[in-house]
Amino acid sequence: MEDQLDPRNLVITKTQHLGKGCTATVYKGLFKTSSDYTPVAVKILNNDYAELVNTAELIDELKILRRVQHPNIVEFIGHTYIDRILHIVTEYMAGGSLHGYIKDESTVLKYQNTFDYMDQILSAMVYLTQQQIVHRDLAARNCLMNGDHTVLKVSDFGLSRSVDFKGEYQILHNDIKLPTHSVAIEAFLFCKFTEKTDVWSFGVLVWELFTRGATPYDPMNYIQIQGFLNEGYQLHCPEALCATPISGKIYGMMLCCWDAEPKKRPTFEQLQDYIRDIVTTNVNKQFMDTQLGCFRNSDTQRQHSYVNQSLT
Repeated sequence: MEDQLDPRNLVITKTQHLGKGCTATVYKGLFKTSSDYTPVAVKILNNDYAELVNTAELIDELKILRRVQHPNIVEFIGHTYIDRILHIVTEYMAGGSLHGYIKDESTVLKYQNTFDYMDQILSAMVYLTQQQIVHRDLAARNCLMNGDHTVLKVSDFGLSRSVDFKGEYQILHNDIKLPTHSVAIEAFLFCKFTEKTDVWSFGVLVWELFTRGATPYDPMNYIQIQGFLNEGYQLHCPEALCATPISGKIYGMMLCCWDAEPKKRPTFEQLQDYIRDIVTTNVNKQFMDTQLGCFRNSDTQRQHSYVNQSLT
């Protein structure tokens, strides 16, 4: 297979732990090319997850993702097996995750940065939608940055799925864990994923961005979040947006992303046009150069009591 790598060319640094999820652990590594070693990220699939999915299905998906190339998507380099365990190799992003960056109180985060990051994420998601790939776990922790934090790339879609002709993907394994803090209501109820479930997750990601890394729905658990959403409630407007010129527009966009009816949610193309229009027609440079305050504690403590609504 063209994307299967020689494991002898891969050096994994187990002491440099980049991240861990319910499906895999990611380490920094080095991949030997013809002339040098290149820093890479190596995702090692957890055994308990690998047992739940068909190996041939995984390889088919990896072959699809091998063809995915976009400046705002982490490059998939290839895969290999070491001790019969699947290893997925991608480019290394020195700046770490968007979540870690915005949560760091020493980070100077301006409103202009937030729009740049949203635009880059949307560029990636428009492309994935065109390729009929649904991400299923779009979140700030899965957006990685270059060393100077100017370029952002969507990552961790190595186990995403291509959708069928209806634009849907349904999980067949009930034991696979869902990303409960960013998953759409229909995914909670029916385990169905489409572009519109990713749109919901984008709305939560924007909320993460403007709260500078607060945990959505905290301290609710899985059951409480599901009940909260079923009653028509949504996350509150972040403090960093309140009393700003963009408050109604950005929070209104979030609420549209969280519409209970997937068909009523905007597409990624519509979202990208929307935020670009805000930048060009609705805000001035002085505001965009303003630094976001850090209200994470108050955002976490506030009650999430806003009922969903649509933009007018």
